[in-house]
Amino acid sequence: MPTTNLNLALVAQSQAQKEVTVNEALTRIDALMNRGVEDKDLATPPGSPAEGDAYIVGASATDDWAGKEGQLAYFEQIWRFVEPNEGLAVWVKDEDALYAFDGAAWVFAAKNIQNAALVGINTTADATNKLSVASAAVLFSHNGDDVQVKLNKDDTADTASFVFQNNFSGRAEFGLIGEDNFSFKVSPDGSAFYQSFVLDKDTGNVDFKQDVNVDGALKVKEDTNTHMGTATLSSGTAVVNNASVAADSRIYLTIQSPSGTVGVPYISARSVGTSFTITSTNGADASTVAWLMVQPS
Repeated sequence: MPTTNLNLALVAQSQAQKEVTVNEALTRIDALMNRGVEDKDLATPPGSPAEGDAYIVGASATDDWAGKEGQLAYFEQIWRFVEPNEGLAVWVKDEDALYAFDGAAWVFAAKNIQNAALVGINTTADATNKLSVASAAVLFSHNGDDVQVKLNKDDTADTASFVFQNNFSGRAEFGLIGEDNFSFKVSPDGSAFYQSFVLDKDTGNVDFKQDVNVDGALKVKEDTNTHMGTATLSSGTAVVNNASVAADSRIYLTIQSPSGTVGVPYISARSVGTSFTITSTNGADASTVAWLMVQPS
């Protein structure tokens, strides 16, 4: 009767030539102990194997390996085979990777890593940085469709952010920093930080905390209910329908294209949330007037 796991023949009582059985067992054990295999994908035996060389037999095996797919083949004068059981693990030398038999196939042993205390890739992880990566780049690619990177904090007063450092000293940070509004801040030294802007979580409005310098053109969309546009006067007046107008809206006017007898345009009336009226000091004014509406903060 052979052993359960490695199928080693046992020496029978009063057996002749016991050394044959013992040596066969030792050879099999030697093949499995700390040697690893050369390759796991070959289907044809190598032409000149060295004594002790071992392989995982690939699919559609031929010659001396025919019918031994998935088994561990090792060479000791002739090819010998071990049929793996679930849990057998071997090092595959040409891939520098550990593979294990899952009961049906050989799989990368590290394909599932759950509840690992620390993971360091090309560097050392620690109690704070439990996942640490030292690399020229880090790629997160889709697995068929979308891809998302998620940062989840515990409470509103906590922080979920990205921090950019220079020699491990903070220089910029953006995210949910101590609140649920999205903000961006920068630092010259890692100690003093200046908040640049905040995106209000309830309205989406942008609150700029510092000066804004614009080198290029400042472009404002013109459309229904926006904050900039033009109106053409008829008999010195024009009504602009706009749901954005408020009681305290600052509305700036300038003549865009003079026409008729040009006067001075001004806001003569407003209906909150509905419209405002532009009137010229000259009733014969037919100019096109540009307007810009700004709300005080």
